[in-house]
This record gives sequence, structure tokens and C-alpha cells, in this order.
Amino acid sequence: MIRTAAVLLLLCALPAPARSQRPDEAPAPETAEARARMDRKLDALDEALAATPHDPALHWERLRTLYVLAVAEEARLRDARATLVWLRGSAEPGSDAAHRLDAYEGALEVVRGKHAFWPHDKVGHVRAGLRTLDTAVAEAPDDIEVRNLRLLSTFYLPFFFGRDDTARADLQALSTLLPAHPRALPPEAFGAVVEFVLEHGQLDDHTAHTLRVLHAETLERRSTPGDGGQ
Repeated sequence: MIRTAAVLLLLCALPAPARSQRPDEAPAPETAEARARMDRKLDALDEALAATPHDPALHWERLRTLYVLAVAEEARLRDARATLVWLRGSAEPGSDAAHRLDAYEGALEVVRGKHAFWPHDKVGHVRAGLRTLDTAVAEAPDDIEVRNLRLLSTFYLPFFFGRDDTARADLQALSTLLPAHPRALPPEAFGAVVEFVLEHGQLDDHTAHTLRVLHAETLERRSTPGDGGQ
């Protein structure tokens, strides 16, 4: 069984069955060691940004890292939103980048629901975030990052949110999109998405084999400096 306990920029899956989770049990770094590694990753990004503060690729990496950290630490939400606002400044309306930022807006709202104290507030934030994510997917159905953000935001929700169909649709879409766009994300983030689809998707033998090969190739790319998507 493929696990995702390593440092993941976009995905850190819980081992428990999805439908047993509550909105406050969304994916988060599984261990203190994993969280510490992500903290070190963030420190390295901040150091790089001190030297090149206007590098969009570094800000995208920072947003991905902060998104995962925010699931476990509410204090990270403000920093994640600040990074999102910075990226908005250079994103053309209607562009791929704008759709991805919309998806992060929705995903962070779902995370805000995770940290809310009152159940009514939890549900309200989650539903608002899901509406934003649904719009982002409708506008960019073939974008891997957009699809994955909605998948992560829905997969661990309890049944009463009624998100089984969209979770299955996102898994199915990703199983097709990943082989077609092997450099859509930086290798570490891309590999995490592949792992999740392999573990949770209902795949035929051919698709599963294709994704396993793709995952092995992605692991090799991780050691290549500068290799990755936006």
C-alpha cells in the first residue's frame, strides 16, 4: 500500500478511511518529522526569496508548502493568504494561474473550517470553500493542481456533505491527466498526486501500470535542479 508520509508539498494523506473523517480531520503532515521537514523547506524558500523576492516559482512553492502546513497549524493560514495575494498581483484574469489561485482560495477556506471552533462555522467555511473549488474546476477541468485541491478538500469529508461523486470524478480525471502532463507540477508535488491516485483511485491494470512507471520517473526527476512546473 502506497503511503504518503514523506514530505509532500501538496498532499499528506491520513491512513484512516476517508468517510470516517470530520471536517477538522483533513489531510495533514502525519508525523512530527514530516512537519519538521516541511518547516525546513519553508525556511529554505524564505531564504531564497530574500535573495530573489520577485520569483513567482518560489512563491508558488511557498503557497503549496503553507497550504499543507496550515492544515495542522492555523497560524499558517494568514501567511498562506498573503502569498496567494502576492501571486494574484501577477496573474492575468482567466489565466491558468488565476484558476489555480481560485482553487487555493477555496482550499484554504476549507482549512479555515477545520480550525473553526463552532460546528456551524466549520460547516459554513467548508461549504463556502467547496463552492469556490467547484467553480475553479468548472473553469479549468483539465488542470491537475485545481483538480487535486478539490480532491484533497473533499476526500476526507463525512458523507453528509455529499461529495463522493466529485471525489470519484477528480480521481478519474487525474488518472488521465497525470500521464498526459508529467511536468505540470514540481516533481515532489507531482509525485504526491500520483501516489494518492494510485492508492485511492479505482484503476484498471493498464492505468495503474502507467501511473507506477510515471511515479518512478518522477522520483528520478526530484534530484534534477530546476526541474518542475509552475
